[in-house]
Amino acid sequence: MGAPLALNLYTAVNNPISLEGRVQLCQGALSAIDCRDALEAMPVPVVAVACSRDALIKPTQVQALVAARGGEERSLKRALKARKRVCVIWLRSGHEVW
Repeated sequence: MGAPLALNLYTAVNNPISLEGRVQLCQGALSAIDCRDALEAMPVPVVAVACSRDALIKPTQVQALVAARGGEERSLKRALKARKRVCVIWLRSGHEVW
């Protein structure tokens, strides 16, 4: 499936919420929940995909995740073995990765 077809399918569903309304809903949800305690207690490895041009997830939120997990592991393999630290993979894109 090519990008034009994916875009057509993605926008084909009628949604009465405006783009500004969607942004406000997402920003409200992201700022209302503090899950650092739960992240610290999770017994599984965490791999975070972060985007450098993301308008919804701020770099400080990624830093909070890394701090809650005891630091960042640069190697995915070591992060999966250690099960405590988070491996952050940065992409040069916006909130949606195509």
